[in-house]
Amino acid sequence: MGYGQQDSSEFLSLLLDLLHEDLNRIIKKPYIELDDYDGTNEEKLAKESWDIYNRRNKSVISEHFAGQFKSLLKCNKCNYVSIT
Repeated sequence: MGYGQQDSSEFLSLLLDLLHEDLNRIIKKPYIELDDYDGTNEEKLAKESWDIYNRRNKSVISEHFAGQFKSLLKCNKCNYVSIT
């Protein structure tokens, strides 16, 4: 109910996030904007995204538990594709 923790996976996710923030060795986090995906090279986009993440996050938690996933959204009306 509300914003309370509902199950063990949510609790673990919250706990790991809080530990990561406390143990993060990057004090001054640079703002880095990722270019829009141009449809050519998903591997390059993934590498750039991971590099940006690692410039802002460095802790024992992120080194052991962080990862990437791909999100693809396509508009059925205009066929616009967004990949993150």
